[in-house]
Amino acid sequence: MQRDEEAIYNFCSELLTTKQVSDPTFAAVKNAFGERGVVDLIAVIGWYNTVSMLLNVDRYPVAENTQPELKPLK
Repeated sequence: MQRDEEAIYNFCSELLTTKQVSDPTFAAVKNAFGERGVVDLIAVIGWYNTVSMLLNVDRYPVAENTQPELKPLK
């Protein structure tokens, strides 16, 4: 991964797993993308989670004549 990709991956993984980020993880994203980039990244993570939860609860149907790409979790 490129350094900026790694910073985003670590930030997202840490935030979603621990519900917080360490100072070094925060600094890596801030240095790569600035404070606005940190806020934008958090907003994208939140939006993706919201959409995912809505689709999971709604059980949004797959279009006719197509197969789901993933098997349902059990």
